[in-house]
Amino acid sequence: MRLNPKELKGPARQAMRAAVPSALLMTLLFWLLTDVLDTMVTIFAPDASLDSLTASLSGQGADGWMAMFLSILLTLYLVVMRFGYRAWALRTARGEQAGFGCLLDGFGMAGRVLLMQMHIFLRMFLWCIACTTVLAGVLTSVFLLLDLNPYLLYLLVWLLIPLIYLAVLLLTMRYSLAAYLLWDYPDAGPGTAVRRSAEMMRGNVWRMFRLYLSFWLWFLAGFALSSAAELGMLLPFADTIRQLLEVQDYAALIVLVQRALHTPAALLCVLLAGLPLSLFFTPYFHLAQANFYRDLSRETVGPAFSGESF
Repeated sequence: MRLNPKELKGPARQAMRAAVPSALLMTLLFWLLTDVLDTMVTIFAPDASLDSLTASLSGQGADGWMAMFLSILLTLYLVVMRFGYRAWALRTARGEQAGFGCLLDGFGMAGRVLLMQMHIFLRMFLWCIACTTVLAGVLTSVFLLLDLNPYLLYLLVWLLIPLIYLAVLLLTMRYSLAAYLLWDYPDAGPGTAVRRSAEMMRGNVWRMFRLYLSFWLWFLAGFALSSAAELGMLLPFADTIRQLLEVQDYAALIVLVQRALHTPAALLCVLLAGLPLSLFFTPYFHLAQANFYRDLSRETVGPAFSGESF
């Protein structure tokens, strides 16, 4: 079973070079139809703040309702588009013809795609609730029994945040193959694809995590580019930020930073800053993950596998 990151990433690079149309052009189109559209909606859509929604609930305008409707509609659209990109990656990894229309293939089975995402969300939500409840109970019991300072509890919770994030990431990986399974076996149903993904990933989550770790430089570069773009947009406010730090008015500082980074110019600057890296990283990562599914399915499913076997 080829689940070593190097053995998955080599064929991914080859598939990128052999893709027709170009993987870069496909990713550029995907970027325009998702990230750019999302940013445009953020810029031009009605105010989606809590105050706006509260005003709509009290009958003072409909901007809050319109913003909420657009947000839900955009979220559903992005889920289906990302499914289409994964389908393109899987077909490209297999050496099949995959044109620009692949990005829209998800709309032909949008209901099943959205139900699959709801299954994943519900499972993740229940896992998080269970883990949080157990962790909170254990920490509270320990501190009460040992009569420790409550501030130590707050400090420990902050120290545990990276571990909690890691745990959520590992849980997410359990369902990372569901989209490929639904594409290959749509008649089996979204719930079955999610369950089968969890079964296939049993004992293989660490291998998927190693694949993610092998891209750490790419993740770091993306974070650095977006952070540099955000810092650049804050430079005109450097004197104001310095004054707020001197008087320790952190509430005003947070409001200033939020407003500065949510202007149309700032949103577009951050979006464009990550484009060059995204054009190479996005297909590379998704093709490597598609290869992971292909190799794992040969071992756990076999060539005679069919939807009825779920």
